[in-house]
Amino acid sequence: MKIRTLGLGSVALAGLLLAATPSLSSNASQDSSPAERAQTDQLNTDAANRAHSDTDTNAAALSDYDAARAAYEANLNDYDARKATYDDDRAGYEARRHEYERNRDQRWGAFRDHDRYHDIAALRSTDLVGKVVSTRGGERIGRIHDVDYSPNGRVNRIAIEVRSNRVAWLYADDVRYDPNSNVILIDLSRDQVDRLSQMRQPGS
Repeated sequence: MKIRTLGLGSVALAGLLLAATPSLSSNASQDSSPAERAQTDQLNTDAANRAHSDTDTNAAALSDYDAARAAYEANLNDYDARKATYDDDRAGYEARRHEYERNRDQRWGAFRDHDRYHDIAALRSTDLVGKVVSTRGGERIGRIHDVDYSPNGRVNRIAIEVRSNRVAWLYADDVRYDPNSNVILIDLSRDQVDRLSQMRQPGS
């Protein structure tokens, strides 16, 4: 009888221990140590700092993009305005050029000893750059600064450096060469050349 009672008591004790075990395990998993809690807090702080840093970086990158975009738009608008001015100036020049185009041969034919004058289409850059340029009346305009050639290799235009270090581009058929005096003559007045020198090229 005592043995039966002892056995029942052992079973009851074992049941109590099994029932208590999950509770002890749960408490152990829920109660973190101070070191663990400190580590968790540090991880959370680091994550928050990284998120804040990423936000600042993205905001700075967006600000730089907006500034670069605004500068690009301003430069584009400025180029468009300068090109429009150039196009207007060029159209005005072409209109004035057309006015005297019709009787060009008659004007050049009016030169005294005009047979000695030559066109410059076949001349090389080394033959032209640095030469003095004068009007048909003998007024000195400046010196040739540069030469522009057409795709077929013939002189298309010359650039004359005039007052205030400006440059005026003239078509080759407005120009004659006097081999006797080694002077370049043009079929334009000083005022016309000055107006050409004030024309702005796109992008300048």
